[in-house]
Amino acid sequence: MTLIMLTFFPAVTLGEEINYQNIADAKSARVENTLVRYFRIYGEPCANIQTIKPKSWSIIETVRICQLDGLSFQSDVADAYFSNPEFSKKGINLQLSITPLAPTGEQKKKCFIPIKDKHIGAMTCMDEG
Repeated sequence: MTLIMLTFFPAVTLGEEINYQNIADAKSARVENTLVRYFRIYGEPCANIQTIKPKSWSIIETVRICQLDGLSFQSDVADAYFSNPEFSKKGINLQLSITPLAPTGEQKKKCFIPIKDKHIGAMTCMDEG
């Protein structure tokens, strides 16, 4: 069994409008003292993570994850899909399934996105084994 660690550096977007009618999957929870929301939009392979101020419901930070290890989920792979979001005391655990353009079969990865001091950290993934 080979373990490969991959790191994603998030793209931070502020003030981007979200059409909530197009949300395919969403979950939220508290991570430490931070309200965190995860969601996916129909037809997009990206995962979206937000930190939110609970009293005003304003968004502190938004991260849209659309690539891993330099591969764009929209153009460099045949398919990419996030599933099974689970919140922990330190962040969000996700499963990521990627089907490369080359006929090598689906690759499943366990990913973690840390949340600390209302900040969304870089996603790390390793192959499921």
